[in-house]
Amino acid sequence: MAGATRTGPVLLVLLLAAAAHGQYIEAILPMPAEPRHLLWEPVHEMVYCACLNEGKLAVINGTSNELEAVLEVGVAPGAMLLDTGGGRLLVANRGG
Repeated sequence: MAGATRTGPVLLVLLLAAAAHGQYIEAILPMPAEPRHLLWEPVHEMVYCACLNEGKLAVINGTSNELEAVLEVGVAPGAMLLDTGGGRLLVANRGG
């Protein structure tokens, strides 16, 4: 709903399938507003969550299920791509 606001903490319920091992990660974490896109990074077992319209990227430790950091990444981060060869996380951003 356009223009809708929400009060209280934003929570992300995280459930990721690890197909190779048939395992999953489950956690409920406080997050910046509008968590939308998730990316699993298997080498360091990190989860990245782009928070649409909040301009932030949440970094979640996939082993401890702890919120490690919240980074400013622009206006509206969306799709993400992990460049494993270069060790970079590329984040699509709209609006600036």
